[in-house]
Amino acid sequence: MALDCACGTGQLSVLLADRFEHVIATDASTAQVAPARPHARVAYSVAPARAERSAGGARDLVPVAQAAHWLELPTFYTEVRRVAHPGAHHILGAAHR
Repeated sequence: MALDCACGTGQLSVLLADRFEHVIATDASTAQVAPARPHARVAYSVAPARAERSAGGARDLVPVAQAAHWLELPTFYTEVRRVAHPGAHHILGAAHR
């Protein structure tokens, strides 16, 4: 399972669906998510990256394609640590490891 934070219109989300059985794609902006391309393996929702609350298991990948500069990074990193399973693929800034 992948969690695409700040997914925008879902460009990365649909690509992730080629490799993951389920992709949770979130963005804080309804206007960004509204035109997202539907995909059977992608579940879009409006939520800030710091508070992803969908049901399900731990996440294997938590990318932020091009929106990290919009995030409150320390809070986001705390959320990534909460939802990602041990050994998940995520890269945290050196100051926040």
